Amino acid sequence: MTNKKYKSLIFSDEMVDFIKGNSKGKTTQELTDLLNKKFKTNFKTSQVRTFKKNNHITSGLVTRFQKGHIPSNKGQKISREVYERCSKTMFKKGHTPHNHKPVGSTRIDTEGYHYTKTQEPNKWELTHRLLWEKYNGKIKRGDKIIFLDGNKLNIKIENLACVKSSELLYLNRTEQISEIPELTKTSVAVAKLKTAIKERIKDLT
Repeated sequence: MTNKKYKSLIFSDEMVDFIKGNSKGKTTQELTDLLNKKFKTNFKTSQVRTFKKNNHITSGLVTRFQKGHIPSNKGQKISREVYERCSKTMFKKGHTPHNHKPVGSTRIDTEGYHYTKTQEPNKWELTHRLLWEKYNGKIKRGDKIIFLDGNKLNIKIENLACVKSSELLYLNRTEQISEIPELTKTSVAVAKLKTAIKERIKDLT
């Protein structure tokens, strides 16, 4: 008698016993074919698979590639017929994607920062940092370039200032970056003085 655990709304008890008793060593497709042949039914493979899954019935077959598995077609060359069918969708050597952006292209990210592509295949750098380095040389490690008026898209050399991370922390904590560049410049000077004093005191203690 069929265990209640294996009751089904679409399979009779006899069918359930058949599935349970014949699942080992067979794929779901093979099991479905046998089921339909024996009971003269027309069940789909998906129905048998769902029943097996819901009732934790396994075939015992290993369907995943095992570590060290060597594909049966390894080392074999693709036939001319197959190649000709696939060639239209293959990337050709030197192929350029339709969305490729050349060096010098610009974009704005989700945070509102302006970027410029500086190198292939896909190197983008912050435009305001590139502009600062053009006029002032390479930016030191840890230094930040800020916008004096707080506008990330106002990329002009006169609207940029270089500050240390500690100085920027002070400016953000005290909300000293203004829409008025002159006020921000003053705040930057204060931040540099305060952080310099703090570092000096730390060196002396």
